[in-house]
Amino acid sequence: MTTYFEDLTLGQVFHSPRSVRMTREDIVSFASAWDPQLYHIDDEAARDTPVGQLFASAVHTLAVSQKLAHEAGAFKVLPVVGLGLSDIRIPLPVLVDDEIRTQATVSEKRASTSRPGLGVVTLEIQTQNQRNEVVLSFSLSELVRMRP
Repeated sequence: MTTYFEDLTLGQVFHSPRSVRMTREDIVSFASAWDPQLYHIDDEAARDTPVGQLFASAVHTLAVSQKLAHEAGAFKVLPVVGLGLSDIRIPLPVLVDDEIRTQATVSEKRASTSRPGLGVVTLEIQTQNQRNEVVLSFSLSELVRMRP
């Protein structure tokens, strides 16, 4: 079924159907390739941080969160283009073996004033660990198709 702008409702929530375990190997591998801060790839260096142990890169957590939001169905509406991310918050680190899951809530929607037939949708994305603690949150806006 095709989902259009009109099919979304304010406050609608999409829950990821699964969680992702953030293994040490995944954390080190991602960070080595994309965010090689020592505290993401070296246990000894991580011990000297306020976290006190190895933890995932925020970029890694963001990427996993985006994948989980897709799996939740938050992006099944007919997209045209992403408009941006904002209000990125990282209140807690993601530690080795944390299980994270994501929910996306439709927080805003409006018809585009410059592009007839399109609408702007904003999702508030929140990622939590197995203790129900928020580890990442951000807003994502995208341009989507309206029903023809």
